Amino acid sequence: VLFGDATPSGKLPITLPEDDADMIGPIDGEVKYTEGLATSYRSPSLKAAYPFGHGLSYASFRVDTPRYANCYGIPCLQVNVTNTHSKYVGREVVQAYVHNAPSSGLPSLMLQSFAKTGTLKPGGWEEVWMRLYDLPAGSEIHVGCSAGDLRHKVR
Repeated sequence: VLFGDATPSGKLPITLPEDDADMIGPIDGEVKYTEGLATSYRSPSLKAAYPFGHGLSYASFRVDTPRYANCYGIPCLQVNVTNTHSKYVGREVVQAYVHNAPSSGLPSLMLQSFAKTGTLKPGGWEEVWMRLYDLPAGSEIHVGCSAGDLRHKVR
């Protein structure tokens, strides 16, 4: 990885906050999680230094506009991902987040699905599929490569 013989493709499973004040510290050895689901990328007030799903790669990728499809009776998204780098092979993780209405009582953005490509050569592309479960009617889905890099919206 250090010499460019392999390309990193891992993603952060957490959000790293921009400010230490956004981290929960233990009081008397006990952490109280009072924010419910509004943690990490789902928090409306947290500014991220590195958002949920962030990752680095020597390669760069284009994520085309997703299209709704039907996967054996389950709604899903079909997305083409292209390695746009001229030298490095790589893999990318595409993530789909549902945008919830304020009246739902749920966080505004919640991870719904994700898919990782195979190894793509420079100029190579792959079609990835992401199943979508329990979507409220009329949901808006945001698609990108991390919670901080959402490139497309589909309804």
